[in-house]
Amino acid sequence: MLVASTFWKPADTDWLLGAAVSCAQSLRLNSLACLKIVCQTSEDVELLNHAFWLLYIIEKPFRLRNGQASALNDAYIDHEPISSDIRARKPPMQTIGVRYRLAQYCARIADEFDIQKAQSRSTVFTLENTSTHHDMGLESRLTQQPKYHALSRGHLNKPAVL
Repeated sequence: MLVASTFWKPADTDWLLGAAVSCAQSLRLNSLACLKIVCQTSEDVELLNHAFWLLYIIEKPFRLRNGQASALNDAYIDHEPISSDIRARKPPMQTIGVRYRLAQYCARIADEFDIQKAQSRSTVFTLENTSTHHDMGLESRLTQQPKYHALSRGHLNKPAVL
C-alpha cells in the first residue's frame, strides 16, 4: 500500500510512511534479535527483514526530498539487508542493493545538512549575542543582573532558615 501511495496518491504517503515506521519501531524490526523473537520460522524472519529494508529504502529518500528528518536512525539498526551487495546475481536483488546504497547516501546527506544547519544557527546566535553585548561594558552588564541571589547579598556566613 505504501509503494502504491507514492505513485498514485502522494498526498497520503507522508501519513502512511509515518504509520509504517511506527509499526516497524513498535515491533523493533531494526534489531535482528527482535526479528527472530517476533517470527516463528526463518522464512518469516527473511520476509520481515525484506519488509523493513523496503521501508528503509523508501523512507530515507522520501524524507530527504521533503526536507524532513528520518525516523529510522541508522545507529540503532544492527543488521543489513540480506542482499545489500550491488553485484548480486539476481536483478531484483541488484535493485535492492542499489536502492539500499542510495538510502544510505540520503541519510548521510540529511545528517550533514542537519549538522551544518545546527552550526549555522549556533553561529548566528553567538554573533547576535556578541553584537548586542559588545557595546555594553562589563560594569553596565553587572548592574543589570538581578540581585535576588542569596550569595550576592553577603549571606554566606548566616545559617539558612527553613
